[in-house]
Amino acid sequence: GTPVTLVRWPGQLHGFASMLGAVDAADRVLSFGADALRRAFDATEAR
Repeated sequence: GTPVTLVRWPGQLHGFASMLGAVDAADRVLSFGADALRRAFDATEAR
């Protein structure tokens, strides 16, 4: 299997990540996703 990380964003609507400027959590979720991708790509390059 492929390792995964489940993160819940309580109180948020489906699609809230696309609501930059309107929903404060949108900035945080996009930063979280970017950081996760950065770590994944760094781990892949280290192989």
